[in-house]
Amino acid sequence: MFLQKNIALSTGNFFFSKELYNKIGGFADLSYCHDLHFILHALRYTNPCFVDEPLYYYRIHRGNTFREVSHLSIVEAEIVLSEFFFATEYLELVNPECPCRINFPVYFENFLKKFNLEVYFTRSVTGYMPVHRVIEKQLFEHYNFLKRKINHES
Repeated sequence: MFLQKNIALSTGNFFFSKELYNKIGGFADLSYCHDLHFILHALRYTNPCFVDEPLYYYRIHRGNTFREVSHLSIVEAEIVLSEFFFATEYLELVNPECPCRINFPVYFENFLKKFNLEVYFTRSVTGYMPVHRVIEKQLFEHYNFLKRKINHES
């Protein structure tokens, strides 16, 4: 499910051990998809636990950062998915239920096809080639410009 959509919503609703945090390496230096990055890499070690109680209130409004620059989140999503696919192929993988090719070879391949994620996977495991580009170069340049601008204003 996390590979289809970022249902994590916010890092404020995450509960995890310091050991897991250290294994993952903390939160990635991403402005908009750091929560998705963390939860995907957590899946390499453990399964999430859903708490079916209203313990966290998150208000979505016009000023939410994510809504303001959602086109930039597309670039970060590509980064996150590519890193996750690489990690599940070449780095530590403890969780036998982690959604990856090694654990679910046939199902995972069909999943990638169904949700048009094949290019992310192929690029991550074979190396970057221009034909694997999902996001246009101009959008990456725009993303880097806006990220520098946001960091400068902070």
